[in-house]
Amino acid sequence: MIRRGLTLLLCTLTLVPVLFALASVSFSQDQTDSDKPEPAAQRQEPKADCCDELKQRMDKLEQTVTQEVAGLKADLVKLNKTVGANQKSLKTAQQQLTMLAKDVSELATSLGQTDQRLEKLARDVEASQMELQHTKRQVEKLVEDVRMNNIAINLAESKLKQISRYDDGSQRYVPEILGNMQGSRSFQDEVRRAIQGKLVIHNNHPYEQIVHINGSGWRARVGTSHVHVPLGLVGVTHLTGGQPVYRDNWSFSDKHGWVLEFDFDKPWQHGR
Repeated sequence: MIRRGLTLLLCTLTLVPVLFALASVSFSQDQTDSDKPEPAAQRQEPKADCCDELKQRMDKLEQTVTQEVAGLKADLVKLNKTVGANQKSLKTAQQQLTMLAKDVSELATSLGQTDQRLEKLARDVEASQMELQHTKRQVEKLVEDVRMNNIAINLAESKLKQISRYDDGSQRYVPEILGNMQGSRSFQDEVRRAIQGKLVIHNNHPYEQIVHINGSGWRARVGTSHVHVPLGLVGVTHLTGGQPVYRDNWSFSDKHGWVLEFDFDKPWQHGR
C-alpha cells in the first residue's frame, strides 16, 4: 500500500509541471492568435471552456494529491508505529537470542560434562565386563573343582563301601576288617602290621630262658629270637617268678614294622 502511494505521488509530481507547461503553451497560442487579425469568416468566440476544464482538472488533481499525501502521512505514522513496535520486538528478540546463546553455551558445557561422565561410565562398564569375565572364569574353575571333588567323594564312598559296612547300632560306617582280610592277602599284612609287632628277645645267657609274655609261655633260645605280640604294653615274666617287666617303647621301620626289644643280659627290673 505504501509503495503504491509513493508511486502515485511521484507520477503526480511529474505530471504537474507538464500540465502547467501545456497550459502555458495553449494560453500563449491563444494570445498569439488573438493578436492576429482574423478574417471575418474565421473569427470565433474565445475558448473559455478550455481554461475552465483545465482548472477543474488541476483542482481535481490537487484534491487527489492532497488525499494521497494525507493517506501517505497516515501510512507513515502507521509505519513509524510499526517500525517502533518492530524495534521493540527486535530488541526483545535480541535479548532472547542473548539468553538463548547463554543457554546454548550452558547446554554445551553440560553436554561436555555428560560426555565425560559417559566416557567414565563406558570405562567402568568395560572394567565391570573384565571383572565379570574374571569372575566367570573363577566360577567355571570352582564348578570344575566341585565336579572333581564329587568324583573324588564318589570314589571314596565306593572305596569306603568296599572296606567298611554301616553299623545300625552306632549309625556309622565301621571297618569291614574280617571280610577284607579274607579277600586280600595284602590287607591282612597291612592290618597285621598295624595291630601287632615283633618282640625281639636278646638272650645273652649260655642257656635258654623260659619266660611268660603277656601270660603265655615262650622259650627264648640263646641269641636272638622274636615273637609277634599285639601292640601296646607288653609284660615279660621270668620263669623263676617275680614281678613282670613291662615295656611299651615300640619303634617303627618300613622294613621291620613295629619292633620292641628285650635284653636278658641286663639286671632284671620289676615293674615298668
